[in-house]
Order: sequence, then structure tokens, then C-alpha cells
Amino acid sequence: MDRASVEKYAVINRVSKTLNNLMKSKSLIQELDPVELTRYFSHQLLKNRSVEQVMAISEDELSKIIKAVMLFEVMYELLEDLSLEEMEIFDAALSEK
Repeated sequence: MDRASVEKYAVINRVSKTLNNLMKSKSLIQELDPVELTRYFSHQLLKNRSVEQVMAISEDELSKIIKAVMLFEVMYELLEDLSLEEMEIFDAALSEK
């Protein structure tokens, strides 16, 4: 295995551990596929940062990044399932705030 592969594996392993910890504590995300999430987050992190930069992110910050993206994904899924009437009610509630 070359150095780049080893470094990428280190990122994947780190993201996987962080996701597993989050999934244990958040029941809403337990339904999601951890392998697919690990692949997705590892790819996204490495798309915009070097391996060294990803590995330098604190555990708290990495958890925050992953939680924010997962929250967005869950909200997207929930909103996608709303009927037109339910979406209008949701939009009205948001515009009142």
C-alpha cells in the first residue's frame, strides 16, 4: 500500500470512528448506513482539504461538521416526504419567525 493510500485509510478510519460514536448517541441517525456515510464524509473532507488538514481537525470540530451535514440530510429527507399542504404549513411557520 502506498503512502497516499495509507493516509486516506487513516482519514476513513477516523471518520468511521467519529460517525460510530455519533450514531450511538443519536437515535435519529441510527437508521442511516454507516459505511455509506463514512465513504461520503471521507470523500467530501478530502475533496476540500489535504490529509494533514483533515487529521488536524479536532475531534469536537469533526463531530460538529458531521452532525451539521447529517442534520441537513435528515431535514431534507423529512421535508421531501411532506405533502404540498404540509409544505405550505411548514413554509408559513418559517415565515412567521
